[in-house]
Amino acid sequence: MYTLRFSFEKPLIDPRNYNFGDSYVCIFDIKEFDRRITEVVMKNKLCVTRGMVEYLDRQTYNGKMGVFKKFNNYQYQNEYRYVLEPGYGKPYRLVIGDISSISHIGDISELDTLEIVIE
Repeated sequence: MYTLRFSFEKPLIDPRNYNFGDSYVCIFDIKEFDRRITEVVMKNKLCVTRGMVEYLDRQTYNGKMGVFKKFNNYQYQNEYRYVLEPGYGKPYRLVIGDISSISHIGDISELDTLEIVIE
């Protein structure tokens, strides 16, 4: 998941992220989204770890990578992840229900003019 971070120095969303498809889903109530994930995870006796990806310098980093680390040439992705543990070795469908009340689906072309209002 891409995380929006405000900056006066660069675009809100790096245009290199537009290559992931023709649509986007903006989740505007992240607390509710997280609550729903936690509820389903607990109900199914799973374990989830969540957090921002840490971007590392390929030239200087020496160590384990793990699921929350990527090299800094991907830093433009500004990624937040939910990771189910232990893994299943294949895709897992986590059904959290209809999120239309806490999200907006749009065409990728809208991202150039997307307005974020913080109340």
